[in-house]
Amino acid sequence: MRHDRHYQRVHSFAARMETEPIINFLFDQADGRSKKLTKHGRAHGQRGLQRFRHLSEKVHALHPVSELEGAEISIAIYLHDLGRMFGSRPHYVMGALLVYLLLALYRVPHQSRYRIAYAIRYHAPEHVLAGKLKYAIQAWLIAIDKSLDGAKRVRKEEREELEALAERGSIREYCSCPALGPHILRGSGTSHLGDHAHHHLVNIALCDPQPRFETRVTENEEIIVELIMGLDTRFATQELLFALFGPRFVALLKCFEYLGIRADIVLIVNGVREHYIESEGVFNLVETE
Repeated sequence: MRHDRHYQRVHSFAARMETEPIINFLFDQADGRSKKLTKHGRAHGQRGLQRFRHLSEKVHALHPVSELEGAEISIAIYLHDLGRMFGSRPHYVMGALLVYLLLALYRVPHQSRYRIAYAIRYHAPEHVLAGKLKYAIQAWLIAIDKSLDGAKRVRKEEREELEALAERGSIREYCSCPALGPHILRGSGTSHLGDHAHHHLVNIALCDPQPRFETRVTENEEIIVELIMGLDTRFATQELLFALFGPRFVALLKCFEYLGIRADIVLIVNGVREHYIESEGVFNLVETE
């Protein structure tokens, strides 16, 4: 009976959080403070929920998620970036505190509040690599969040500036010297990109298709999750992609490993599928199709 009340309160909040005015207000504040970064508003959280529901359904037969765990994961995924309203650097700590207090306001039980807040506090790739991976909810949050980057998250003004650079051929110079990238972009007359230029550049390159998860079943009935991304080499090379996003891909793979799921990285470059295997933080091309 007590467990049923616990689940009902968590499930009730998860079912209504997308329409709660106070949460919508907090999202507007978080997205407003992230103008120089990729988008961190409601749409980002909603895409995360859609991806989690799709993928958890695909792997359910061999890796089931309980109803309580599913509700907790959904809350963590949807609310994980609310701390952006305090800025980028403190958003892990402040986001965890904000969500913990918010869930208390809605009478979500302490055990669930703690797990959700812990997952939000430690959802960066470096937290996984530092051994902070503790709960399945945290592994799901990181795996979903670190797969959501792509051209859709780049704001209009940044996308237009990068496309103009590509037309002038400046991107080639940029890709050949990643450490000087932001300075090259500033010297080209851009006004919005600043120190986050590398991130924007790789994001806009991840398109057609946008990053997505697919699953396949082996002859041994093992489910393999593939993170599939199209790479537009006008904006970023494979080397630049792995140089900048390598740690997040490593963290993503470790999270799936924690969940007992095998995962691979697949790039689609000029119509060719390239399969990569990670070993000690290095991604090696093992197969093309």
